[in-house]
Amino acid sequence: MINVQLPIDLYLVRHGESEGNVAAGRSKAGDDSHFTPAYRETHSSRWRITPRGIEQATLTGQWLRQHAPAFAAGVTSPYVRCRETAGHLGLPTNWHMDVNVRERWWGAFDVMPVSERNAKYAAEFRHKRSDALYWTPLNGESIADVYIRAERALARTARLADGGSAIIVTHGDTMAAYRYLIEQMSVEEWTTWRTGKTSDGKLQNCHVLHYTRRHPENSVVTDDYSHMRIFCPSSGDASPEYRPIRVETFSNADLLDGVERYPHLLTS
Repeated sequence: MINVQLPIDLYLVRHGESEGNVAAGRSKAGDDSHFTPAYRETHSSRWRITPRGIEQATLTGQWLRQHAPAFAAGVTSPYVRCRETAGHLGLPTNWHMDVNVRERWWGAFDVMPVSERNAKYAAEFRHKRSDALYWTPLNGESIADVYIRAERALARTARLADGGSAIIVTHGDTMAAYRYLIEQMSVEEWTTWRTGKTSDGKLQNCHVLHYTRRHPENSVVTDDYSHMRIFCPSSGDASPEYRPIRVETFSNADLLDGVERYPHLLTS
């Protein structure tokens, strides 16, 4: 995947609750009062985290200091909410900013109230539900686009860590792209997870993805990540179980069997 050795342990942390999360959450409930002209004219990269977000970051940092290895490299998205989260983690590391781990760009929908989206772009969001990996917001990025950035950032993080462990503070959609990248899921498996059809499909604020090359039982270190876990210390989920990463390969028959779920669209 990359030409340098992967960090032995890689922790991906979603930022704490942001002003944008609060505005979007209230908008989903029918309250668009936060979508003032000033709010809509401000790029989403400038959102701060809330007092709740600070608490989430602080609790997550406490867990990491107690349970995670020392980090040889810390990387953060340059977006304000990630920089603020990284600072409140309180980890003994120096941070690098990497624009490649920024949030997915939502284009015209970036600071648009949910009611306006539903009124003007209902058909667009129907496509999102059926093609979560490839769907592109108007003038924005698909998760597949973010995948390319994530791969570049992982290579840089590996160089910075130089064989040690690393942490990246980033965003929910970017973390979703990392799952597809590192675990090499099938499109169908990834879509099932991302659309909330599994128990961990929703990445909360300060959720953590942990990938390791060290086997959790015998400590054997492999070249690629062999195990992962998903957890959220700030919400009380602090005893995560490791899952083996099984990268699938496909025979000709597997490929042909796998596409049978998709009906032919042309009848002649």
